[in-house]
Amino acid sequence: MIYRFFLLASLSATLLLGQVYPGAVATDSDLLVARFRAQSVLTAPLSDSATTFSVAVAGTFADNMVVVIDAEQIFCTTFTGTAFSVCTRAYDGSIAVSHLSGAVVSGYLVPNHHELLKDEIIAMQTDISKGLVHDVRLYGAVCDSATDDIAAINLAIAALNTAGRGTLSFPPLGCLVDGALTAITARVAIIGHGGQGKASRLLQKNVTSNTISITSDFGFVIKDLDIDTTVTKTAGAAITIDGGTGSTSNGGGYLENVNIANHDVGMDVIDGNRITFEHCFFVSNETTGLKLQNTVALDNGLISISNSIFDNPAATENILWNSGGGLKISNSKILEADYGIDLSVVDGVSTSIFVVTGSSFEASDINAIRIRRDGTTGTLGRIVIVGNQILVDTNQIAVNFPSAGINMGVIAANVITVAGTGKGIEVADDAVDDLLIASNIFEQSSIGINVTANGAVVKIGDNHYTSVTTPWVAGTSTILSGSDGTAFNLTDDLKITTSAGVFDVKPFGGTSVELICGTGGCQFTGAAFLNFRLGATDYLNMGSNSLLMHKPLDLEDDGSKPTCDVTKRGWIWMDEGGASVADTVELCTKDSSDVYAWRTII
Repeated sequence: MIYRFFLLASLSATLLLGQVYPGAVATDSDLLVARFRAQSVLTAPLSDSATTFSVAVAGTFADNMVVVIDAEQIFCTTFTGTAFSVCTRAYDGSIAVSHLSGAVVSGYLVPNHHELLKDEIIAMQTDISKGLVHDVRLYGAVCDSATDDIAAINLAIAALNTAGRGTLSFPPLGCLVDGALTAITARVAIIGHGGQGKASRLLQKNVTSNTISITSDFGFVIKDLDIDTTVTKTAGAAITIDGGTGSTSNGGGYLENVNIANHDVGMDVIDGNRITFEHCFFVSNETTGLKLQNTVALDNGLISISNSIFDNPAATENILWNSGGGLKISNSKILEADYGIDLSVVDGVSTSIFVVTGSSFEASDINAIRIRRDGTTGTLGRIVIVGNQILVDTNQIAVNFPSAGINMGVIAANVITVAGTGKGIEVADDAVDDLLIASNIFEQSSIGINVTANGAVVKIGDNHYTSVTTPWVAGTSTILSGSDGTAFNLTDDLKITTSAGVFDVKPFGGTSVELICGTGGCQFTGAAFLNFRLGATDYLNMGSNSLLMHKPLDLEDDGSKPTCDVTKRGWIWMDEGGASVADTVELCTKDSSDVYAWRTII
């Protein structure tokens, strides 16, 4: 079988029929019809002006068909039986002439079949792209890293905002803007492209402007895009999120493989909720890498950061978090800046969750993690800092609680390194309740854990100190310093064995400090000592072989007297007598018959 399709050349580009979409939906009469091997002959002569004619074979042709007789193209709207009618002669620039009876009539493909179909496809693609995918080049962006493309990109954003949703697409080139782009008010996906050493880059030329602003409350996605500058920025953020109603509470936000560099602020989340960062990079931003807050709904946060890098050496903070809700950071690297993470909780925040795990903090200038109030009433709860490597500059503090207002927290299984006279962990806030510090390794710091708060409850267990200049102590030989009312709950880990190892609890002018040892007790060997102090005066020194009291021993009746047995051997118990009844003091001892009993000594 032989298939014969002919594209007959036309001397004229003039089309009888025109593009229909989007004004209407194209039909057979608009796009033309073709039939396989449609061919017959004229049954009678055809003049150069006739609009009807007949052929010898029925059924091989169709309505809305172009036929060719000799060199003339004829478009006929109707074909019935063997007769063509409602015909247009000299179609597509051909010449109308007379034709003899028996002339061949062919219904082959002609150029207009292709041209009309092409125009309709282009019209539909253009309309679809403007409705869903807004490629900035379709709106005139050059993206040569030199031409200002702000007007073209703003046209794309305007179309997206009008549609209410869509994708803003950037090519794998550099698109330059001189000023802030129009705010995006619709649900949006901002998508770049990469590969073969190329990436989509949005370059800001203005020294003070924001670059991308999203003010919708419907959610956003940003992927595969570099946002950089060509100037030294003095203000403005690469991305600002400001929904104004608790932001993105409906759709949230998602950023993946986004690289933000050299802005004043990398990303400023003014009102944000449910935002996830995955494989993002914040590099060389001047003031803050990532600023997170929700000024409308203070306890809405729900920020998750994973597998990302923050390296902003000149910045005050790599990450600044001002509100509550929840901030979770995992498997990330946070380098340099004054503060790796600064949790500065504003007044009114009442519920917060801060979790950082499996991350590396390196070369922070002041603190790797600082947790504090930015006011007087904000509180933080559920602080979890577990399984991180934390390294800060010489003489600084790795994890600092200067004014935190913590309800509960755990710092565990971290390797904390601070050279010089620095401190591993410092708790200076009075409103710290139930903070557990356990199973950490402290390296090089002169003080592993330093608590100077009034009324703080700190639980310490199974920490290890390696290559510490003065193990566990400050200049006055302290592993911990506590103020009036501080309770140290030592879960079996106060085992000081070196001559320099001294546990020194100082109320600093107050009246009481409580030391609660775990089931293993507080153990001292060698020349190690436990000191309780009132002001600068020792109250009690307890070493491995001696108990030295500098003040009177105060015994108090503390509930029901326990049974005297081998576990209570050597205990002293006092019962306070009532009116006209003497107090008694007893000692738990074993007699020659190996019987344990309380025996009155006073």
